[in-house]
Amino acid sequence: MPEKIDLSWLEPLLKKYKGTDGALIPVLQEAQGLYGYLPEEVLDSISRALDHPAEPGVRVATFYSQFYLSRRETHRPGLPGDRLPRAGGEKCPEGRATGAGDRGEPDDP
Repeated sequence: MPEKIDLSWLEPLLKKYKGTDGALIPVLQEAQGLYGYLPEEVLDSISRALDHPAEPGVRVATFYSQFYLSRRETHRPGLPGDRLPRAGGEKCPEGRATGAGDRGEPDDP
């Protein structure tokens, strides 16, 4: 079953940039901040709201390495298998390191 994307998260962002020239990249950046990536439904909504054809938005999103068109798992350096929470409020699996600076090394006695 495909993941359902809640487009209501996008409404305040689209209102903020409505009618603003050159808003495509900032909107894509903020939308990715909301969802963790740029699903097709989000790109379509952005293009409609900005009265912008969808194709340039996809080209911009695929050109810049900061944009992701699919969900990805994030690994922190030094913590093999450590997964950070993903967009949508999914919880991390059990057994991850406890501290932000914890590199899996034993504590000093």
